[in-house]
Amino acid sequence: MRKRSEAARQVLENARLSAKRLGHGAVGTQHLLLGISMTECAAQKRLLWQNLTYEEVFGRVLHAKGRAGPLRRLTPNAKQIVAKARTPEAMLRQILRNEACAAVQILRSCH
Repeated sequence: MRKRSEAARQVLENARLSAKRLGHGAVGTQHLLLGISMTECAAQKRLLWQNLTYEEVFGRVLHAKGRAGPLRRLTPNAKQIVAKARTPEAMLRQILRNEACAAVQILRSCH
């Protein structure tokens, strides 16, 4: 089994922190997107090229999902992405392939 890159581990930790900051009960794809936007990596640069800063994405997530209860787990979509992806770039590709996930809906709302 391939190991997750240090940047991917940082994305996951930043996603957990973002979910906790929002008071969300689970880490979803929208939180992975926030984690990517906080982590210095090629995937973050792709978001920045689209003017998608952490603050912009956070505001969109807050608007779309609001605040909720304590953090407990990964959502099924996020769990699947984290299991398949070893780098932030792979996480972003997996997110973008899932048209129905919250992160894609948030990205669409940005344009």
